[in-house]
Amino acid sequence: MATGLESHTGENASGIREGFICPICMEDFVTDDKLLLHFEEAHDTEEDKDVLQAFKDFLGKAKKILKSDNPFEILEKAHSKPSSQKKQEHIEWDPQDFGVIRSHWSDFRKFRSNRMDFYAAETNKLIIRLDKIVSCLPSEATKRREHEQSVVTWVNDEDVQLCPQCAKSFNILRRKHHCRVCGTVQCHQCSQFLLLSFARKLTNPSYVPALDDGKDKIPNPPKRLTHAAFNALKRTGSTTSLTSLIDTDTGEGHIRVCFYCKQLLERRELQMDSRSQNTVIAELYTELRKYMEKGMELMPVFLKMLESFSQGESTYNLKDAQDCRLKLLKIAEYVDGYSKKIQSLGIDDEKNPTTGTALSLQLKIRLSAVNFLKENLLGLPNLPTDEQLMTLQAERRQAIENRIAREKKAVFEKRETETRRYADGHRDFEAVSVDRGWGVETTNIRNVNESDDPMLQQMEIMQNYIQQARRANRYDDVVILEANLRDLQVEHERLRSQPS
Repeated sequence: MATGLESHTGENASGIREGFICPICMEDFVTDDKLLLHFEEAHDTEEDKDVLQAFKDFLGKAKKILKSDNPFEILEKAHSKPSSQKKQEHIEWDPQDFGVIRSHWSDFRKFRSNRMDFYAAETNKLIIRLDKIVSCLPSEATKRREHEQSVVTWVNDEDVQLCPQCAKSFNILRRKHHCRVCGTVQCHQCSQFLLLSFARKLTNPSYVPALDDGKDKIPNPPKRLTHAAFNALKRTGSTTSLTSLIDTDTGEGHIRVCFYCKQLLERRELQMDSRSQNTVIAELYTELRKYMEKGMELMPVFLKMLESFSQGESTYNLKDAQDCRLKLLKIAEYVDGYSKKIQSLGIDDEKNPTTGTALSLQLKIRLSAVNFLKENLLGLPNLPTDEQLMTLQAERRQAIENRIAREKKAVFEKRETETRRYADGHRDFEAVSVDRGWGVETTNIRNVNESDDPMLQQMEIMQNYIQQARRANRYDDVVILEANLRDLQVEHERLRSQPS
């Protein structure tokens, strides 16, 4: 946009004009594009070209000034450049080798180690003091102040005129307060407070606030102590502040400290929590492994049940197999869900996105879970329905009956074949009588009376048979007869033991 100044004399005397005005024709072209086009067409001389170039530079500077947040800086840079500045020619340099490289890692590590040792020593010193204060803290305000000063030496009030944090002077309204663990002075606005439960957690890692006896809390504390309530309470002189003893929000006792001490103590608490608590990815991976192990335990049982059903067996219950299959499908869902959560950890975090080794680990865990699902849980075979299972069992029973019938038929045919073969081989001995085979002789058995015990009679006869079999070398028959004799003896003893 250009401006033009016309003479105050004449008909068109109107002072300063604004718009896209040609400096030669003094005509307004409304837009910069039309003005540039007019210059290229109407003013094509060498002098006009110089004016056009100067005009383009002027428009470019104007646009930069309008778009910039600090236009004065651009104007200063423009005035500092020489008017006869020439464009520098582009020089192609040959590739250069790296020169001397110096690593400052060792210096940095040494410096950091010293700083860490310093802060660790300072924090340990504060925790030791805090332990002494909290271990036997009196409940009365006056005795409590004396106890705190006996542990930590307080800085003299007269030596501090300004608050070290805000650099404001102390007066009647801005009173001086001491840090209970380092003894420095600060104003109330710059003071910090530590709850007694927080202090006991730092001094005793096994401390559990939920099991506390509540001695550090006032009975039935109000939600918020008002300013009027503070004014109504009596103070023991001007040395003790009520806010230094009780937290106005929770009613729990607390200790006044400075910003520096609280920062060190909170850092130590974070270190303790990070060591005692697992990371999110560790907890998710533990749950993932738990469900994967459950799946590995149930999968062989399910496959065994399925094989039994496919064979038509009735060893397992179909309802139990269906429950087992539902558990496996549920396990597959949990494995897939936990692996997806692990894969997406920190990806959407714009400030601290997961990269490098951590991201590679998450992707590998997801890949391992997917392979586990493909190899074990995905594509589980369906179980047969009740009707299908009954059909399979009926087919199995029929197959067993057919097999038994075939075996019986084979045994019968084998016996017939042996009998036929025996008959064909002994046709010449048809005159041999059956009496020539061995049999027990009953002629030598003595006559018994009717009054004798029948069981004893049978046992005597069986003993006679055994003697005859031994004389005839029929030892197989001896074994059978002795077994029968033992059975008779056992039965006889049982009958004798029964009451008459």
